Amino acid sequence: MKNKGLSILIYLYIIMLPILPGKFRIGIIPFNGDVLLAAIIVFYGLIIILNKASRERFIKGIRDFCKNYFSIFALILLVMMFCSVAYAQYKAIALTESIRFLTYIILYFIIKYEVNDKSSIDNIIRCFITTIIILCIIGFVQAVTKVGVGEFIYHGNYGTRVRVPSTLGNPNSFGGLLILSIFPVIMLTISEKRSKAKLLYFISSIMIFSNILLTESRNAWLGLAIGAFVLTIVYNIRLVFVFLGVGSLTLLIPQIFARIKEFTDMSQNIGRIQLWQLALIIIKEHPFKGIGNGNYQKMYSYYTAKYPELNYNHHTEFTVHNNYLKVQSELGILGTIGFLGMIISAVVRIKKLIAMDLEKKYVSFFKGFLASLIAFAFINLSDDFFLVPKIASYFWIIIAVGEALHYKINNSVIIQEDL
Repeated sequence: MKNKGLSILIYLYIIMLPILPGKFRIGIIPFNGDVLLAAIIVFYGLIIILNKASRERFIKGIRDFCKNYFSIFALILLVMMFCSVAYAQYKAIALTESIRFLTYIILYFIIKYEVNDKSSIDNIIRCFITTIIILCIIGFVQAVTKVGVGEFIYHGNYGTRVRVPSTLGNPNSFGGLLILSIFPVIMLTISEKRSKAKLLYFISSIMIFSNILLTESRNAWLGLAIGAFVLTIVYNIRLVFVFLGVGSLTLLIPQIFARIKEFTDMSQNIGRIQLWQLALIIIKEHPFKGIGNGNYQKMYSYYTAKYPELNYNHHTEFTVHNNYLKVQSELGILGTIGFLGMIISAVVRIKKLIAMDLEKKYVSFFKGFLASLIAFAFINLSDDFFLVPKIASYFWIIIAVGEALHYKINNSVIIQEDL
């Protein structure tokens, strides 16, 4: 292992990010995901300064980074974010969100070019799955005890409903993170030959699926259907019978069936439609450069004062609930080109990866992740998960792992140990 300390910090970050509250402190010292990520970046900086081999990997990494389409589009988006600070009405939020996006790119760079040995890659995947299972256990506890879910308890025709957010603060966000994880775990369940490991993956798949249902997030349910469809194409068409069977059984649960019927209930959808209409007005007024990174939420009250018919539930601030409209309204055409290019490049790169000469476990994991990624891209049409820290970080981490495997293969380094 090249840098054990750096790897341990990354494992700790993966596990602690969704668990630690944003304002958590040990005494007077803040200790949360942002602090851990800052520590990773600072530690890597010291390694580059002090270690010649790491400096050489850094220089080679920079050269490769500047030739990679995913990286190039990410840089276009980043540059547009920082440029938007100059004209944003709320410069502090524009700068803060731009710096946060920069930290994602740095984390991606560190994993791809420095923490890319076999042991680290395996441990990152293990930590990711372990973290998801911890969140699912918390979700089950919330569903039973109703502790910490006061604002997500509803009373209706089918009794009391509890939408579990786990530690993410919102059931929709929790559902979005689960969509990123469920299909890789399902594929590991299918491909695993060792009986004990197969059983663990199977139980994990059931736990993730159950928690997606417990979020009662229609967006996550839609993502589940889209991802299942993609997986049948990517892996085996016969899976469609399994997914249809499981889906049909879940429809027998009255609360789920009632929630699904709300897809066509305009009273349930009007809020998002108003948010999107407001974004389209902003886009029409600022088509080329937008209003500044992160400024839709801050400018919401200004625009609803001009267009009171689009005020959603009398909020003074609200997100657009559509990542694509968010980027276009805040960062304009160049921002959208960077964002769309980044997503499309990620899909293409993962598709190429699973066709390479890799161990079966990696092929299986990334076949599942391809389905999750496409589903995740779709559900961001009605949410903005790509920029939610407790979700976005995992997107960048898994993409970085895939890119690390690409990089290893292209540089003739064979990865062979068991996960």
